[in-house]
Formats: sequence, C-alpha cells, structure tokens
Amino acid sequence: MRCIFRGVYSLIIMENNTEQQNEQPQQPTTETPASQAAVSAPASEAPVVLPTTPEEKQWFFYLYLAGLIPVVGPVIVWQMKKQEIPLLDQLVKPLLNFQISWFILYIAVLIVTRIILAPILGCFSSIVPSTYCIVFLIVTILGILQAKKGELYKFPLTFDVLGFVKSKMK
Repeated sequence: MRCIFRGVYSLIIMENNTEQQNEQPQQPTTETPASQAAVSAPASEAPVVLPTTPEEKQWFFYLYLAGLIPVVGPVIVWQMKKQEIPLLDQLVKPLLNFQISWFILYIAVLIVTRIILAPILGCFSSIVPSTYCIVFLIVTILGILQAKKGELYKFPLTFDVLGFVKSKMK
C-alpha cells in the first residue's frame, strides 16, 4: 500500500517539475514532429501526446487494462515502464483521476444509500452500489477498447484530483 502512495506522490512531483520546466522561456519552433499526434486539451493543460510506436501503444493498452484493478494496477504498470516509456507519465494521469474520482463518488453513494435508502428499501438498497460498480466496469472497459485503438478515452464524471493535490502542495 505504501508503494502505491509513493507512486502517486512521485507522479504528482514529476508533474510539478515538468510544469516548472515549461514555464522557462523557450525558442519558438515552427516545426512539430509529425510522428506525435496531439489531443486537444483545456487551455490550462498541455495537449496530451498519444502513443505512436507499437511498443508505446502496447503499454498504453496494458496501462488501461491494469485499470481493472483500480489505482494499484495502473501505478504498477507505470512504475515498471516509466523509465523506458516516458509518455506513460502523461497517459496515466487521466486514468488515475478517473479511478480516484469514482472511488470518492462510490463512498458518497454508499453513505447516501445507507442513510437514506436503507430505511426505505431495506435489503433492496444494495442495488444502487451494485449498479454503480457495474457502470464503473463498463466505463473502464470502454477506456480499454479506446486504448487498444491507441486513442485517449474521455472518462465521464472525473475530477482533476491529481491537479488539486498538486496545487495544495505548492
């Protein structure tokens, strides 16, 4: 468990370091490598570069496949390959934000279900958390299928948890 927190913490620190490097003035260039495909991102974020080589695409897929084991799986894959494939640093953040966001929402659903729905529905109140888990699994599988194509999946109901933690660390 400590290894997971260390991995997420090092991911946040690495994001801080890259932002500080991006703040330094750079020479404007007119050419961009044609081998890197960029996905549009909000103005506050840099565009996400998609994997282009077969090895990058394969590990991008493995990263999302490991998402079936929330937080632990992607952090393990990222820790194993972050030195060899630096692009995974950028690609693991949306997945971890999704999983942490949905875990927080799941806790909220459990609390609401136990306090409000349990007295009304009795034993049927377990339907709501079960349905939530099924939706989480479906959304994760949709992300895996997009990753198999080499595309970035925009996860629904996702908060920028890593960005929030990073801003509180400054």
